[in-house]
Amino acid sequence: AGNPFDSGNVAMAHTHLWYICCLTGVDNWDMAVVPEYEGTHTAALHADVFRVLNTTDHPEEAFEVLTYLVGEAAPDLLAAYGAMPADTSLVQAFFDRQDETYTQGVNWQVAVDSLEFPDIPSHEQDMPNFLKAQDRWGAFWSTLTSTPGLDVQAEVDSLLADLEGIYAEDS
Repeated sequence: AGNPFDSGNVAMAHTHLWYICCLTGVDNWDMAVVPEYEGTHTAALHADVFRVLNTTDHPEEAFEVLTYLVGEAAPDLLAAYGAMPADTSLVQAFFDRQDETYTQGVNWQVAVDSLEFPDIPSHEQDMPNFLKAQDRWGAFWSTLTSTPGLDVQAEVDSLLADLEGIYAEDS
């Protein structure tokens, strides 16, 4: 019902730590390091942050809210979003709380160690013609997941050529 991993029909999935919130139908999962490619280890990291713009009309109030979000509210927000905290003093408590839900003995150290191998540039960095590229990715995914007997290599080649053109366009 929209979550292939929870279906019991998927043996392995590449995803992010925040996705643990969605693992509700499988109780025997664990994490592992993504294999290296040509000798290079890479971890696609998400860095969700709060910001206060320097143009705000209410900087003191904004800072007060920000202080609350990264302070008192942090444990509940981190649990709700499955986000490992950047504040290292909160990391152990975060994983201890996750262990209460996921009792099978998840190797959380994988997430910690992966911080040494960020994707540079980040996969979340600005992308030229983002909406056009996203549409093309969506079309590729739809074709990939709904076309029996698909020539996958030909579709990948077409996707790459189309994306190169999209990225090269003036935005």
